[in-house]
Amino acid sequence: MLKMHQTVENVKRALLVVTTALAMLFLQACDVKESITKTEQPLIKVSNLSAEIQGIYKRIQDNTKQKIKDLQQKSDDGDLDASKLLGLIHLEGKYVKRDISLAIEELKKSANIGDKEAALLLHKIFTSKNYKETHQDEAQQYGVIAGILREKNYSTAKTLDKLKVEIIRNKWEEYVDKKNERPNGFGSAVAINKKGYFLTNRHVVEGCRKVVVRYNNMFGRVTSVSLGQDADVAVVKVDGLTPAYLQFVSKKTGLGEKIYVGGYPLIEKLGADLKMTDGLVSGVSSENPTMIQITASISSGNSGGPVVDESNRIVAIATAALSVRGVNTVVGHGINFATHSEAILNFLRTNQIAYETKDKGYAISSREVAEFLKISTGLVVCIE
Repeated sequence: MLKMHQTVENVKRALLVVTTALAMLFLQACDVKESITKTEQPLIKVSNLSAEIQGIYKRIQDNTKQKIKDLQQKSDDGDLDASKLLGLIHLEGKYVKRDISLAIEELKKSANIGDKEAALLLHKIFTSKNYKETHQDEAQQYGVIAGILREKNYSTAKTLDKLKVEIIRNKWEEYVDKKNERPNGFGSAVAINKKGYFLTNRHVVEGCRKVVVRYNNMFGRVTSVSLGQDADVAVVKVDGLTPAYLQFVSKKTGLGEKIYVGGYPLIEKLGADLKMTDGLVSGVSSENPTMIQITASISSGNSGGPVVDESNRIVAIATAALSVRGVNTVVGHGINFATHSEAILNFLRTNQIAYETKDKGYAISSREVAEFLKISTGLVVCIE
């Protein structure tokens, strides 16, 4: 009886392992499928496929397994329409068991010859949760083929290199820290023109006896401060040039926009180097009309840091995070708020502070965004 009991328990454990594995596979497949179906673009326009492949597809819709085999044979024979359609079928799991690996294999046959629809599907697979950390190069490659990313021609690298040379040549007057000066708080800021102007939050600098900005390892004392009244914004100026600065979007960003946040959160615990988080614009209307809601994490010290889109344009500045009851510092959650560009630009125009806007260009990689944020974002020190 004991032996039989152990056998039953072994079977139960084996079934649990199998069930868990199947559940994980299902969740991974669902994540990829959800990423694909969110797009407003058609996955594959069947009417553009060859008449023969359309005919096979109509018969597949009758759930005839033989016709799936016919489509596979066409794909193996080099028919790119067949490969693209078969990739979609494996991805959706509508007439066969869903298999993401087979879908990728088939879609690549068409995408590698330049098919934009197949490339778009691959780009969406490789930017989904289960692939984006390990398939960045392929996401870039197929995004270029699909026409939604620009080809890496090193123009971004050249721009960064040029700015870094300008920064090295540009030296601020050395700031001397007095022994009796004690930091009362930290925040973030972003350079918005070449003349030493930084954008931040009003609450970061309001009430400070002295404000110091660190920019590319140079420290400068703020010589003038302009505080916003209708929105939580402020502009501070240092006596020094800021060769690396960011431009703005020309109008308020929309729901679902991919964004990145740069800044200096919790420097006592995380260090004083730039940190970057990513997310989406998750809300464009709230009780405060100057704010948008974002999913990117914001913590104490992020305030005033730039919120940029995939074209590296300022869409907002980080302003507030949802507080945790009983915790003194603000720790980032999925519910965070930023002061949007329309409110910021109204303030800049009112105070006659120079800024630039730019049209949306091609998306750049998150690593390139990070490089721009490193050299254009400043750490703000409030001295009591």
